[in-house]
Amino acid sequence: AKTKKLIAYAVANAIQEPYCIDSYASACTGAGISPEEMSEALNVAAVIRGGGTVAHWAQTLNTIARKRGTDAGYS
Repeated sequence: AKTKKLIAYAVANAIQEPYCIDSYASACTGAGISPEEMSEALNVAAVIRGGGTVAHWAQTLNTIARKRGTDAGYS
């Protein structure tokens, strides 16, 4: 049950849903989950969410390549 609460808490943060963040932070605390454990789950969610931003850099490079008329894009 603790794992599910931590996952829900991390997802709530990843999708930036404040009411769910409050609800699952409270549920985690009630289940005896430490702030350190919650922080670790939050960090995983942040890395996953941030990874998409980095991955979209390839899309930017492809746009630049098209604009320049080259084939130096990335997939």
